[in-house]
Amino acid sequence: MSAFSYSAPHLSNEERKRERSLLTSEEKDLIKNDLIGNDSWEGETEELRESGLLQIEKVISEMNLEEKAEYMTALIEVPELVKRESPPIIFLRKHKFDVVAAARNLIIYWTWRVKLFKEKAFLPMTIRGALQDDFDTLSTGFAQILGYDNHGRVVFYHDKHQANPKLHHRDSLCRVVFYMIHVACMNREAQKKGCVIIVNYANLRLEDFDRLYTKTVLQIDDIVAPIRLKAMHVQATSLWFVPPSILMPISSFVMPKNIRLRINFFDSVEDLETYGILPETLPTGVGGTRDVYSNFDNWIDAQIEKETVSMD
Repeated sequence: MSAFSYSAPHLSNEERKRERSLLTSEEKDLIKNDLIGNDSWEGETEELRESGLLQIEKVISEMNLEEKAEYMTALIEVPELVKRESPPIIFLRKHKFDVVAAARNLIIYWTWRVKLFKEKAFLPMTIRGALQDDFDTLSTGFAQILGYDNHGRVVFYHDKHQANPKLHHRDSLCRVVFYMIHVACMNREAQKKGCVIIVNYANLRLEDFDRLYTKTVLQIDDIVAPIRLKAMHVQATSLWFVPPSILMPISSFVMPKNIRLRINFFDSVEDLETYGILPETLPTGVGGTRDVYSNFDNWIDAQIEKETVSMD
């Protein structure tokens, strides 16, 4: 089932309250700090990098071949691409040098990359490479990088109004999301600071809600991407024309726990200033001051040029 359904599996309000009640004080502080941008972890050292890189190789070598099949295929077929586009250090940074978690994330990354891109997974993750069949979907601008917030975190924008499932295949939409996250992950500061996502679902029609697409994108954001998701801010005004009492239990069911605990609904962009996100950073679609669509073609052209130069 992909469309919205009132009888869909759900996570009740009581279950969500219980989930939060079971959090330790340390977990609650971590979630709060992620939301407001107060993550002060600066523990990366040269010694930790060297140790982490050695250990992650060992952990991967001890995994069974079936679990890491796509990663091993990529290593054999395109070793330089693997080294360039999925260096272990970015997964280590996401997981604050938890070697086992970073190793698993790296393997999951390649499993999903092959799942989404098929044979094109082994092409460079560029607009004219792996994304060559998805240019029209990319050009809608439904997924964009807006820049950075006051805490140095990458700000992603997801406008479901532009991601029309009747015009663009679900898989193509997911590939564009994967690509945009890849672009952000190549920035060293983004690897350390993480990202926040602004979601525009205001006034969305029920027939435009695709549960499978939503679930897939949230998994990409949470367990696949080599970048820490710190918060998801959702424009809540007239959300889907569905009462929140019905919407939240159903949408929560498809959300990974990590995101479910870090979601924030907002009515106006002023609400986001508490989290370090200013109106001038945000699109007019959620009440900000930026017209993010008129110049998106220029962003694409500049990105193609940048990718072409980097491949020469």
